[in-house]
Amino acid sequence: MAKISNIKPAYFLGTMITNPKVLGSKVADMITAMTEKKTVTQLTSISTGVSLNGQSGVITTFALTTAADTDCGSFTVTNNKCFSNSVVMITVGNSGTGSPIATITSTSNGSFVVKLRNVGTAVLNSALTVNFQII
Repeated sequence: MAKISNIKPAYFLGTMITNPKVLGSKVADMITAMTEKKTVTQLTSISTGVSLNGQSGVITTFALTTAADTDCGSFTVTNNKCFSNSVVMITVGNSGTGSPIATITSTSNGSFVVKLRNVGTAVLNSALTVNFQII
């Protein structure tokens, strides 16, 4: 039998990642989510819904201009990995001016709703990237 000190970390982690029984189903689902990131671009306006079936993904919003300290709008993400008891973690990226934040206002079987707001003192002027992970 090999001593534990002789087992290389890469071997140990490789065994864990390829053997979901070692991790348990939830952690295995999280690893799958990290490897199946999907992408979609919003087409018409900030309120246009998108469809993106994956545990994680990146949504590029329609380009918007929103005054300081103002709601940008909300949109629905149709996603067959989302359930009413899912936790959706979300972050937002911005390559322009302003300070956007994103929140999830509701989850249901097959969808969740994203609300965007410019909380900064400058006008928000760009397309945003909304990154999400469903747990």
